[in-house]
Amino acid sequence: MGYQKIQVPATGDKITVNADTSLNVPNNPIIPFIEGDGIGIDISPVMIKVVDAAVQKAYGGERKISWMEVYAGEKATQVYDQDTWLPQETLDAVKDYVVSIKGPLTTPVGGGIRSLNVALRQQLDLYVCLRPVRWFEGVPSPVKKPGDVDMTIFRENSEDIYAGIEWKAGSPEATKVIKFLKEEMGVTKIRFDQDCGIGVKPVSKEGTKRLARKALHSAEAAVVKAQADLQRARQELGPTGMDNPQFKQALAQLEKARLDLVRTEITAPADGVITNLQLAVGQVISASQPALTFIDTGTVWVSAAFKENSLEHVQADDTAELVFDVLPGRIFNARVESVGWGVATEGTSSSALPSVRNESGWVRDPQRFPVRLVVMEPYPKGLRYGSQVTVVIYTGDNPLANIFGVITARLVALLTYVN
Repeated sequence: MGYQKIQVPATGDKITVNADTSLNVPNNPIIPFIEGDGIGIDISPVMIKVVDAAVQKAYGGERKISWMEVYAGEKATQVYDQDTWLPQETLDAVKDYVVSIKGPLTTPVGGGIRSLNVALRQQLDLYVCLRPVRWFEGVPSPVKKPGDVDMTIFRENSEDIYAGIEWKAGSPEATKVIKFLKEEMGVTKIRFDQDCGIGVKPVSKEGTKRLARKALHSAEAAVVKAQADLQRARQELGPTGMDNPQFKQALAQLEKARLDLVRTEITAPADGVITNLQLAVGQVISASQPALTFIDTGTVWVSAAFKENSLEHVQADDTAELVFDVLPGRIFNARVESVGWGVATEGTSSSALPSVRNESGWVRDPQRFPVRLVVMEPYPKGLRYGSQVTVVIYTGDNPLANIFGVITARLVALLTYVN
């Protein structure tokens, strides 16, 4: 539809009405607006900014309103001519684009128009003044429980006082109407009939019915929506009692929380000592992240790297004596637990074999193999993991060799004081 003075936005689409009277709103709807007179000049631009900001916040730029100005009131007399307060193309545009917004309009003096606001209602048959009543937190209210207020008021918008006719007291018209009421309508009681104005405020039966129907249909739709919301809530809630999925989930979360609480207390697998502790109060560590080092003191074992040409007579359960550098002057009894049968060498792909460091020099050093020994005494106080130790193994009943071993062990024990 072409217009004489109204400029249609280059972008945007019309809002349309579906068969069930619901609205089909495009992402970029065109909304006609009447700026209004008086304070309308000030508040309408602000209203547009507020609505645009709300749409931007709600839809993140996916939707936007294209505003189209249409004219009524004093601005219409400036755009069209001085006698045109409500142009026909304004009415056509408002009807065509379905949804519009209007600023305050003043009532023109003369010209046969009693009120532009009422004229718009009657021309467009806007017979319902729809007023949802809600309470917003923070707004003062004389009501004890304003949060419980949730109602919608349907008020007649085009008849009664908006379609009334009044005549001044003492005017020929008022006298004529009073005479008609008395003589033709049988009215016998009119107070101060010689000195009162009179008016007629028509209310039609059809107008009253359609207003009531609209309110009833709105209430029925609200009930249907509430029932649908209730049914959806029940479906989301699921069965009652122990079979409710949310209840089961909550129980599972509770059990997990209890298990997590139990796991916050760490129990050592044996008696021992903690070292390399670098935790602080409140520190959070990830799963599988080492937090400290635990050393089992229940069983003390020694891994000694012997040259391969010294292992011919070494067997499991042979007795031995140990001298720890960290405990000078003391000799500890031990026994051979196992003798290694292989070590990892350069180029060996197996990581299951132990690695032994060999000394290098001008003369090739024999390969070394690990011999594991177990200390036969309680954990020596002061012994540290990784301490160096001198090992003497007694492999037979050779008295000379045994005496030499005993002397060697004690000599080394004395030398550890000064080593």
